[in-house]
Amino acid sequence: MNVEEAITFARQDAANASDAYEVTAHARAAVAAMPDKQRALRHARAACAAALGPLRSVAAWDAATYWDNVPESFQAAHASAAVLWAALDDCAGARLHVDVATICASSARCSGPAREKRLAALRSIRGAGGSSVAHVAPWSHSEDVVRPPQKKRRVVEPLVDSLEVVAARAFRPGLAPTRICDALVDSTLWPSVAALVKGFEDRHVPAERGQGADRRQEVVTLGALRDGVQGDADAPYVAQHRLFDQIPELRDGLGAAFLGLAPRDAVAAVWAGPGGTATPAHYDPVDNVVGQFCGSKRWRLWRPSSGEPTGPPDYDVVVAPGDALFVPRGWWHRVDSLPCATGAVSVSLWFDDESGELPAFSNR
Repeated sequence: MNVEEAITFARQDAANASDAYEVTAHARAAVAAMPDKQRALRHARAACAAALGPLRSVAAWDAATYWDNVPESFQAAHASAAVLWAALDDCAGARLHVDVATICASSARCSGPAREKRLAALRSIRGAGGSSVAHVAPWSHSEDVVRPPQKKRRVVEPLVDSLEVVAARAFRPGLAPTRICDALVDSTLWPSVAALVKGFEDRHVPAERGQGADRRQEVVTLGALRDGVQGDADAPYVAQHRLFDQIPELRDGLGAAFLGLAPRDAVAAVWAGPGGTATPAHYDPVDNVVGQFCGSKRWRLWRPSSGEPTGPPDYDVVVAPGDALFVPRGWWHRVDSLPCATGAVSVSLWFDDESGELPAFSNR
């Protein structure tokens, strides 16, 4: 994408933004300032700076993905400013904001022509910049950081308070977790986190850091994720992020066999980071097929109940590379990534199929 195309996109997206946001005024001023590139650049940077506060307030853990609470009219203003900034000055700060705008657009629950056009523009401008600069750890550049306040990770609260309500919510107790052998037969078995991110090390993604009460969310580069595989307890961990919407080139690696285990509209989300991590017991309101691409994970699962289980699990299984696991909605589960020098990569296919026509899960 050249500067002229970036201006066209920025003008159109900024026009769709809400007047209620400070970022909108700066984004429109940046477009109006052209062809004075220096003035336009100042306004584009100011727009992105104005976006930081609202972005901090909405980044949150969600059942399907991160960053999906950013209003469409805000995304329009932020994306237009980020694209224009990157077109005028392809620096680390511009690339960070382009990536964050891409994360927001990728995470949106609703699709449409405006979202698809925005994603195309963001991907185009990001691809034009190249990756000759080493990956940037954004927390070392305070003026460009998009970092939500430190807080405890929000544990999914039970949606029900009695066994009768569990049955009424149609958690379909007849379906049981199923391990699917050789489910990734035609997939790219990334042998390490480094292999997954190769060529995209300078792209930014939302990640978790810390343990327990110190767990927090940040935006980090995939290069930092790669380097953290050998790191300490504060190493970044990417949890249920829609990386394949952000970087479509990676989606082909999932393979037709794995994707065929879920409906076409299933949401693909990646889990990647060092071995030895743990996800505490919780349950999800949607069905999930999770494929293990590298590293191994131990899953302990309990039948649907109105409270967090305290007894031994109903299922205790280790999912190895190449295999997948079907986890029905409502089933409590705790997941532990086993120690692994190369890190662990798994991909969830989330879906909410009310038709009852689920794929046939079988050991192959």
